[in-house]
Amino acid sequence: MTYEGNFKQHMKFGMGRSVDLTNGIQYEGMWEKDLRHGKAFERYPNGNSYYGYFKIGKADGKGVYTWANREVYDGEWIKGFK
Repeated sequence: MTYEGNFKQHMKFGMGRSVDLTNGIQYEGMWEKDLRHGKAFERYPNGNSYYGYFKIGKADGKGVYTWANREVYDGEWIKGFK
């Protein structure tokens, strides 16, 4: 994984950008204790994307998931599930 952003006590914290080199997922948003946490945008190699909130590394709260074919889910997420 590549990461550009802030650190606190050697962990990703605050605003940052990452690219997972194993699966190509791009993330730009807030981090806390090395986990995606807060408002963010995530893009997947297949053209899908997610814009919304993360909590403890998973989509949680209000978020919009857009598939490459332009279908959209705009609603609430709980621990990564809609």
